[in-house]
Amino acid sequence: ILGHSSSPSFKNFEFIGFDSCLMGTFEIASLLNSVVPNYKISNFLIGSEEIEPNWGWNYTDIINSIALNPEITGDTLGKKIIESYVNDSNRISQENKFYANRDITLSVINLTRIPEINQRLDDIVNSTIHELEDEESILKLIRTIDVTESFGETVTSSYGMVDLYDFLSNLANAFPSLKTKIDEVKDEIDSAVVYNYSGEA
Repeated sequence: ILGHSSSPSFKNFEFIGFDSCLMGTFEIASLLNSVVPNYKISNFLIGSEEIEPNWGWNYTDIINSIALNPEITGDTLGKKIIESYVNDSNRISQENKFYANRDITLSVINLTRIPEINQRLDDIVNSTIHELEDEESILKLIRTIDVTESFGETVTSSYGMVDLYDFLSNLANAFPSLKTKIDEVKDEIDSAVVYNYSGEA
């Protein structure tokens, strides 16, 4: 926050990136859109759905990219961050015979698309509630969650995080009456995820 409290002005960042685990989530994207009411704090979010290996991002490459092009946009720099992260992860994994590169994920998300997705998800939640009429339909929903791709799971714990796109696909299979609305949200998610990478695992 810049300026005096009586008349604050806010800095709009080109991107906000998290070189940490489990930050490429819809919750984080929504939070960044609501930090300051009616104000877009950042154009893009860069984050990973999964647990990151301890080497993290290649900051030399990031700084060099900015130095070469100070006007670089968040989506373009985000793509460079992902590519250098993937290259480093592949190299380090090969050198150490520790194949964490198989598990890495990283995404560039257009935060301007999040409010629309939020609104459409609210509609799907309300529509899903109307589908839960008996024990069988509730079990169907639970099974949908169980088969959805999850993240942040270790041998001893789980964060209960699932992939939103995969969950919606499974929800449409379980409740066909929701398919049209779900397809619209999936299209919005496709437009929000500007660039991403996920390892083979």
